[in-house]
Amino acid sequence: MYPERGAKWGDVADSTPLADIREAAAEMKHAEFVHAVVSGPPIPSPRLRATLTPTAPFPVILQRMRYARKMRDLMSCFRARVYQGSEKIRDWSKIATAELERAKAEGGYLMDAPMLPADYPIEILVLVVAQLPKSAERKTIAKRPGRIWLISRGGGDWDNYGKPICDVAQGILWDEDCQIARATVETIRAAQGEESRLEILARPLNESPTWTMFERELRAQTRLG
Repeated sequence: MYPERGAKWGDVADSTPLADIREAAAEMKHAEFVHAVVSGPPIPSPRLRATLTPTAPFPVILQRMRYARKMRDLMSCFRARVYQGSEKIRDWSKIATAELERAKAEGGYLMDAPMLPADYPIEILVLVVAQLPKSAERKTIAKRPGRIWLISRGGGDWDNYGKPICDVAQGILWDEDCQIARATVETIRAAQGEESRLEILARPLNESPTWTMFERELRAQTRLG
């Protein structure tokens, strides 16, 4: 499934079918980690948006614009409303909740208790496999695209993909999001014929922060260690 060290994701000719991934994960049940797959195109968390609604007649607003000394005098003529969310993210959250509950039940845990221990540091790994554009799906087999990193504009930022799944998993896999001490998010574009999905692997972080992963990698890169 994974390329050799130094190879690119696009070098992978065929990806492992999702059914095989689930079957392999089911055989690796262990009390100290949980693996869940949310089928379908991952939905990034929408950005915060705001609207201004006038609360005064237009002549009053125009007069304030001409003579107001401070911005608050002008803003007193408007009412702000901040909103976030869409039907897509709500529908996706329902699907993700069902998938996490199913993964939790298959692990043999009580449905009314978090799977991972409370007040304990947690590490999560998130894999985002975005849907391949229809224009690319119509390419011939000889020119079929392989996996590539999802770095195109409009494809969604990594943090916007990671936040929704963490919001859903809170209370199901762990107690509070503040328990997450290490998180890795990988975003890729699916290969030809590969199913779009979001996968999450959560496990206790059984490491001391004396030397963090960042510090170890930094020392290795700078050859200080």
